[in-house]
Amino acid sequence: MKKLFGILLAVMLAVTAMSCAFAESETVPQTEAGKKFDTNWAAPGYNMQVFYEEEGYRVRIDEPDVMNDSGTEWEYSCFYNAEKDALESVSSSKRTYTYDADRTQVSGLPEYDDVDEEGQVTVFAIGADGKLTWQDARGNAGEGLVFENIGRFEGVYRNEAEEVEVKIVWLGLSEDEMWYDVFIKRGNDESYVDFGMRGFYNPETGKLEAMGTAMTFTKNAEGAYDVTEDTESYDAFFSFNENNNLVYETANGIELEYDVTADVHSN
Repeated sequence: MKKLFGILLAVMLAVTAMSCAFAESETVPQTEAGKKFDTNWAAPGYNMQVFYEEEGYRVRIDEPDVMNDSGTEWEYSCFYNAEKDALESVSSSKRTYTYDADRTQVSGLPEYDDVDEEGQVTVFAIGADGKLTWQDARGNAGEGLVFENIGRFEGVYRNEAEEVEVKIVWLGLSEDEMWYDVFIKRGNDESYVDFGMRGFYNPETGKLEAMGTAMTFTKNAEGAYDVTEDTESYDAFFSFNENNNLVYETANGIELEYDVTADVHSN
């Protein structure tokens, strides 16, 4: 009986190993030419996220309607067409959404959500100027839109040991508002400095370049804060290292970790 159990266990382990090897072989590496799509993009009033997923790309586009607390989102599964140097969709979906009283996004029924047939393939291409176009085959939603590479910086990042928190929020509601709001807090509850900055992504360096001013908050004997406004202008440069930590370059290269629990849009 022990021998039989041993044989069965060996067979099970061999099958598991084969399954893992097969799964690994099914993963298609991302091509170098396709990597230029794998970032966040923005046009006035639109946000686009492009992610590589094992065999292809997931493209998500959001058109928020801030005034009416609603919006429209598109999602595509795409593959990279090397001959055309473009992403082409194999399936597409479109739906609207609203927010409930708890600020939870509630999606409506999809206008469509299925495999693309002939004449329904959407194409994403990057021109010589580095900007991306969205050729939407189902509703021509991308007509006249040109998307800029804005990097993938939005989020809340922390280094508790260094007493640093960085909050980066994309603001792209119009042609006049195409930048990141960058908020930096350095210090503790007794005394800290708040930096309010405007940041722009530089695709040539891969860095977020920000500029702004600072205010110092110091707790007094009554427990309230005395505020000192600083009129000097400050620069801040951010990039990512091999561990995907945010590097605060102008603060001696302090590394900050992304906080997955934080809501970047909350106050």
